[in-house]
Amino acid sequence: MLAITEGRISDAQAKLGILVAKEPRHAGAWLDLAMLYCSAGNADEAEKLFAEIESRFAPPPPIVEVITKQRQMGCTSPRTAFRGTIRLSRGVESNVNQGALNPNFSIGSGIQQVQLVLLPEYQAQSDQLTQLAADIGHDFSVNGLTGLLQLQSRNYEHLSAYNTSSVFASLAQPLQFERWLLQTTGSVGWVTLDQNMYSRQQQLQLELQTPLGLPEYYSWGLSWIWGKVNYPRLTGFDSKGRELRTALSYNKGRAWWQMATGIMDDQQTGQRPGGNRVGSRVALEGQFDLDGLMLLQAGWQLQKWQGAARYFPGLIDAQRSQHTAALRLAVVLPIGKQQALTIEYKDIRNAENISIFEYRNQGLQLSWQWHPMMTH
Repeated sequence: MLAITEGRISDAQAKLGILVAKEPRHAGAWLDLAMLYCSAGNADEAEKLFAEIESRFAPPPPIVEVITKQRQMGCTSPRTAFRGTIRLSRGVESNVNQGALNPNFSIGSGIQQVQLVLLPEYQAQSDQLTQLAADIGHDFSVNGLTGLLQLQSRNYEHLSAYNTSSVFASLAQPLQFERWLLQTTGSVGWVTLDQNMYSRQQQLQLELQTPLGLPEYYSWGLSWIWGKVNYPRLTGFDSKGRELRTALSYNKGRAWWQMATGIMDDQQTGQRPGGNRVGSRVALEGQFDLDGLMLLQAGWQLQKWQGAARYFPGLIDAQRSQHTAALRLAVVLPIGKQQALTIEYKDIRNAENISIFEYRNQGLQLSWQWHPMMTH
């Protein structure tokens, strides 16, 4: 039943086939298997099982009616589904360029220390933005293989040097081992800044859902993530990283929440200032149904990084220590079956022991979302 609900039709057929062989008098398993063959487009096997059920079990009228209706409808091949979301947003940000909170800073140490002031272009600059994003999901098979394509373009009215666009593509495949579920996801992405290639990213994630006997609607998982980032126009900043993450989730209807924590390791592959670094992350996010009229979304994350070496010996001798806290609050107002309006507030605070990297960015955004459902 778990395989059926997760869309792994081939796994469900195999397991039900074993059950039918071991328990030939299990009429429910025979009917489930026949319906699965029919939903997968295998009319011949489905009809053999329907006939076997009728002759072997003398089913009651409700079951006969189910079989009759299925025969009338026929066993067509499953439709491959597309899912889409399009978002058009308009908003404002207080610190587009991540300008330093404090314009005063010093370099060197001792008698060679020099006090300086950042130029205005390196201090916080605000601007209005327009953003267009699209997510397209596709079910490649009846056994759970899915793909996701994410496109985004963000443009500022005046600070066009910070315009970005991105393309991310991923494939996910669930695998079932008894009561253990392994979700494998691979993704690649490209990000441009001011119409120039900024980064290329690769990631592989393995998420293990464990059968701990938790209460209904709860689940617990363990994830291992490997990633690699390449910066074509920034010499020495390429890196590869790993993260081990655990998460406790609750999901019931339109309401859900998740609490996650993880440890990270980021290894330079060039001559990045500060060298390698280690970090940790804790996050809490969720969605809550407000009387069926609207949804409240909230999220908070704290991420810490600690550099292994002095950031820039002779000029900045400190080992970089970074604490980034991000808060997100949003209200989603449905305006139909496939559309919604979202008002969103974000607040990012980046605290560091190197003052020129400290910043705060607040944003307010209004979005229109459209969720078309397509099948073929």
